[in-house]
Amino acid sequence: MFDMHAHIGTYFQDALVATSKIEEFDDVKNFKYHSYGSLSFINCDLNLIEEEIKKDDLGLIGEVGLDKRFDFSNQATFFENAIKLSKKYDRSLIIHLVGHQDVFFNLLDLYSPIPPFLVHGFTSSFESAKRIINYGGYISLSPRTEKTKDFKKLLKLPFFLETDMPTGDDETKTLKLWYNKVSEELGVLPSVLEEIIDDRRTIFTP
Repeated sequence: MFDMHAHIGTYFQDALVATSKIEEFDDVKNFKYHSYGSLSFINCDLNLIEEEIKKDDLGLIGEVGLDKRFDFSNQATFFENAIKLSKKYDRSLIIHLVGHQDVFFNLLDLYSPIPPFLVHGFTSSFESAKRIINYGGYISLSPRTEKTKDFKKLLKLPFFLETDMPTGDDETKTLKLWYNKVSEELGVLPSVLEEIIDDRRTIFTP
């Protein structure tokens, strides 16, 4: 089972481990699949992200994005500059998106095409998911997605599964239950779903 969006924890199993603050950069390098991100929305953090990906051929960018729960004054500029980094170094973005979808899609309009990107923890509408896919992006679903009105419709699209948890015992248990739940909804064996996602995730991980 591959966890498409996890955070720094105690296990080193198959997971794409993302950061949300620069203090985590040294530790995240210990994980095979990793990503350098910041949700500080402070532009100088982008310089540090750039320094890391210049030295690290496997490092992705993220998580970065937009969040309506925080001061918006610098978010759009920060995310725009992250997109520019993605294009400059041909690195995928791991995107944190809570609200501000108008800004998000406007920036995609402006800079598309960009390298394949992942909107993690997706809980929005089926229509928004289709727009993301049309831009060359993908959605990753956490157990929270099950509570959304479009959950079953989202399973008709290309998707990934995630926990958004630190890697460890709790994450492993949550991930197994989540794979079992989604495979049940799809009417396939969990092992089949694992193979589908493991093949699909090579878009982002070698």
